[in-house]
Amino acid sequence: MRNFITLLFFLGLFSYTAIAQVITEAEINDLLNSREIHLKNPIISNFLMIRQISDDNNAVSIQDNPGDMRNNVLINQNGTGNAGFVEQTGSGLETHLWQYNTDNEANLWSEGKDITVEVKQDGNNNSINSFIENYFLVSRSAYLLQNGNNNRIELALFGDGIPSVSDAQQVQISQTGNDHSVDAILENSFAPITITQTPGVNGEGMQVNISNSTFAFPMK
Repeated sequence: MRNFITLLFFLGLFSYTAIAQVITEAEINDLLNSREIHLKNPIISNFLMIRQISDDNNAVSIQDNPGDMRNNVLINQNGTGNAGFVEQTGSGLETHLWQYNTDNEANLWSEGKDITVEVKQDGNNNSINSFIENYFLVSRSAYLLQNGNNNRIELALFGDGIPSVSDAQQVQISQTGNDHSVDAILENSFAPITITQTPGVNGEGMQVNISNSTFAFPMK
């Protein structure tokens, strides 16, 4: 078995409140009760937990917390050849990444405050790039699910203007099947976003593109 983990972070205490819209509460509890990599420190407010099962999985976590709210990262990889990259800069940031089966890749960036990202990939050769920036007084969250093969999501939410509504922004993207693609780059958008692609036998390869910016994802 050959798994690879890179940790670059300041460590801290963890207090979990169930989100469980994409990842079930049972899956969360199973990870938290395991004896895998589980790091915390009572001084600096970051928490990281990683579990890897099977071969050739790769997990990288970078956390920088200059604020006064805890940051949390949970990574669970069960399969072969999965790659997960999580970078959190700010405070009050939470990322959960679950990868099942083979050769899935997720690159997840959060910057600012009050951001929740929950990602599950259950299939083969799926990829997700997510960049979410939030400096508003309301929170932003993204729940991304890929259940199938060769699906792709690229999501960016950013901007430092004044939101038009006071409610938190929640993005939900679910792709079930094969060869789906979503591009959603929305600047200063605070309307709810829900994208669901569930094709029949002859409906594979559905695609959605939404863009208000020329944003490009950062390099790992």
